[in-house]
Amino acid sequence: MRPATRLIRGTRCGHDPYRATAPPLYQTATFAQATATGFDAYDYSRTDNPTRRLVEDELASLEGGHGALAYSSGMAAVAAALRLAPTGARVLVAQDLYGGTERLLDRLDLEVARIDTTDPASWTDAVFEGAHLCYLETPSNPLLETTDLRALARWTRRHGVVLVVDNTMLSPWLQRPLELGADLVVQSCTKHLAGHGDLTAGALIAKERALYEPLAFQRNAEGTALAPFDAWLLSRGLKTLGVRLERAQDTARQLVKFLRGHPAVTRVRDVGMGSVLAFETGDVARSQQVVEGTELFSIAVSFGGVASSISLPCVMSHASVPAARRSAVQLPPDLVRIAVGLEDPGDLIADLDRALSAPRGQPRPATASA
Repeated sequence: MRPATRLIRGTRCGHDPYRATAPPLYQTATFAQATATGFDAYDYSRTDNPTRRLVEDELASLEGGHGALAYSSGMAAVAAALRLAPTGARVLVAQDLYGGTERLLDRLDLEVARIDTTDPASWTDAVFEGAHLCYLETPSNPLLETTDLRALARWTRRHGVVLVVDNTMLSPWLQRPLELGADLVVQSCTKHLAGHGDLTAGALIAKERALYEPLAFQRNAEGTALAPFDAWLLSRGLKTLGVRLERAQDTARQLVKFLRGHPAVTRVRDVGMGSVLAFETGDVARSQQVVEGTELFSIAVSFGGVASSISLPCVMSHASVPAARRSAVQLPPDLVRIAVGLEDPGDLIADLDRALSAPRGQPRPATASA
């Protein structure tokens, strides 16, 4: 099945005796067993649950992996992926990462080496030699920098390095890192996959069984699995991933065109796909006024939902990143990030135009929605 069909038909529960056309919710902690001397297919929802298994099978199918594991949040999935590296191991990480990932890396007992994953000319055998794991986002958050995954995978395979790719920004609808050579994909399912801003969830999708099994053991032991009801919400959100992302992506392109032609904007960042873009005004106070001057954009972190949002990454999603590191990766303090939703593109453009064109120092409208 092609992806659009798989999104709809892939979440049917084939073993449901009543043949429900929508996935049933197994909202239970335990399952009665047939005998006292063995376990049936399911016994305890921390370990496995039919509703969660259903959405995990769908995620594995969409990403092209051996198996998927759903977690209680995107950061729970990130933490599980990074713990594949043993204590003291050398791990390679991209320069531009989500603030929560940066905060976690500062706490883990790992030897963290930062590399420019966007510049293949900077890669050498010495960079990868002795590393256990390489972790990156592409496109990155919030600078929207991209990495040639096929090229990077050739280096990691040569040196036996596990390649972990956070695919949250584009989702498997637009990019499948496992097909490009990655070993493990991270998804913050809170974003595009769930799509409605009403749950937090994460997932890891492993290319091979050898990587999947230790992750499954670890998740069961630590109890970080996604709850049945949240798994049900995620499976429902997946059905509309394609139509949501295509609509938001089309609107994002229109916003990029508008912003590139506006005199108050000094730079626009986008990768030509996806629903997230960013721009600069050249002045921090001006950017803050723009963010606070919009009415249709909620001032909020996250992305991938049906409602558009706007934020200042340096003081919001990436506030936990030390100032020295923000400076090292050249994260502009005036950077404004937009997560495009499903509103009418004309209304969003008009809203941005009012905020960008307002005189400096004008207060935020009293009717603002965020």
